[in-house]
Amino acid sequence: MNQSLRLKPRVATEALFFLAVSLTLIAAGSISQQPSCFIGAIMPLVLAAVLWMNRPAVTTLHFGPDSLLDEHHQEIVRYDEILGLTIAGRTPVASTGKMTSGSLVITVEDRNHEFPQLSREAARQSYNGLIERIPETGSRRVVSMLKPRLTAELELFEDDLVFSYRGRREHPKSHRNVNWFCIGLILGGIAWTVIGVVFQAEWVVCGFCALALATLIQVITRVSWQGQSRVLHPDLASLIISPRGIAMIQGPLNGELKWSEVKSLSCERAPAGSLVVAHPVKIITIGVAGAQILIHDIYDRPLATIFRCINRFWETP
Repeated sequence: MNQSLRLKPRVATEALFFLAVSLTLIAAGSISQQPSCFIGAIMPLVLAAVLWMNRPAVTTLHFGPDSLLDEHHQEIVRYDEILGLTIAGRTPVASTGKMTSGSLVITVEDRNHEFPQLSREAARQSYNGLIERIPETGSRRVVSMLKPRLTAELELFEDDLVFSYRGRREHPKSHRNVNWFCIGLILGGIAWTVIGVVFQAEWVVCGFCALALATLIQVITRVSWQGQSRVLHPDLASLIISPRGIAMIQGPLNGELKWSEVKSLSCERAPAGSLVVAHPVKIITIGVAGAQILIHDIYDRPLATIFRCINRFWETP
């Protein structure tokens, strides 16, 4: 069934904040007759203008039978090509639960389709609309070590009884707001430098400090992405769920389980030091005799989907 959804980004609160700061400085300068207040107001005013002019555009998503059309960018994404789906960098544990605001990122093989700064309601509607349509059985492109197992399962059972997932692919984030904030700092820094050269020399120092800060923020942003990647390489993680049991590879962890070997099943907060380090997300814990197996939020389908599939076959002892 075709459906259209209008996505409206959240209010650009950062721009409004800097505008308020600028107006406050201007008001203070008018009262005290201090030129420094007016000069100081330039930076927050420039930041407010840059962030406001480059706030995300309103777009409409058209959900077709097999693909999604992004009206603003005129891009089509096939549901069976989706290799990752996150809101604010994570997958919600349940589509009916509390959902955060933030960027919706649809990951395909070669790039991200990003819808930044969505309101909580827009994030919920778009996420649920996609979850209802992407194949619940997951991707058949599992790692090479599990391909024989997947082939065997598909020969034994109907396609809709075999679920296979691979590691979620992640591409570098756009850091849209950070980039525009840095551009605002650079423009404001240039303005302060020019004013310092012409009128008050101390503003030259402020201008260079702003330029240095913009450079530092850009360096930290890029280093933090490389150092805090939350997901294993997609070729190092795959999961197969079928009526016979579970087969998985998750980094150094690999093996197979029959349902009779599973003693308990839960979905809980990830412990400190786990693979998922950037956000406090949930993990699936499978209890077996004398050990626990953790399924992390690193796959191309949300944990809620994987948890539901496991519950479909496993019966509480």
